[in-house]
Amino acid sequence: MTDWTEILASAKNGDEAAFEQIVLAFEKKVYAYLFQMLANREDAMEATQDTFLRLWRTLPGFRSDCSLSGWIFRIARTAGLDALRAGRPDPVSLDPSPDDEDTDQTLQLPDESVESDPVRSTMRDLDAQAVHRAIAKLSPPLRDVLVLRYMQNLSYDEIAQILGTSAKVVKSRLDHAKKKMKILLLQDGNFSR
Repeated sequence: MTDWTEILASAKNGDEAAFEQIVLAFEKKVYAYLFQMLANREDAMEATQDTFLRLWRTLPGFRSDCSLSGWIFRIARTAGLDALRAGRPDPVSLDPSPDDEDTDQTLQLPDESVESDPVRSTMRDLDAQAVHRAIAKLSPPLRDVLVLRYMQNLSYDEIAQILGTSAKVVKSRLDHAKKKMKILLLQDGNFSR
């Protein structure tokens, strides 16, 4: 785990190389989160750029009592919501576009010797697509907690900070999201009980 204290201090003083380290560490995660929110490659790329532009502008006001990842994702969430308010279409499909192979925004299921078993590989791909479709059907508050927790690996406290709520509310939404996901996946016939 990286200690961001010195890097942040340098970036706050205008050190572009230090800021670039922050961008490189978080850009794929931010893009993946925004892609889940916006369901459009170009909009997610634009909102990602907007996130880091806002981060650069607000860097002097960063409080050290906040986590860096939480702060960045809060900015990303705001940029994503602004993009949605600007008249971009609502999220419909979370299936990755063919151009997004190296962006790491797709759900990665555990690897169980997939390379040696083409049937298992196909099933894994179908499972990931089903999960993406189910996530797209969730309401934005449920989708946010699910993506931030399981795809971005953030803690309850970090998610609460990003969403401007309590960790208790995050846990409740996450529980509701998991139950809703189970229902959606069973309804679509993708998984058995």
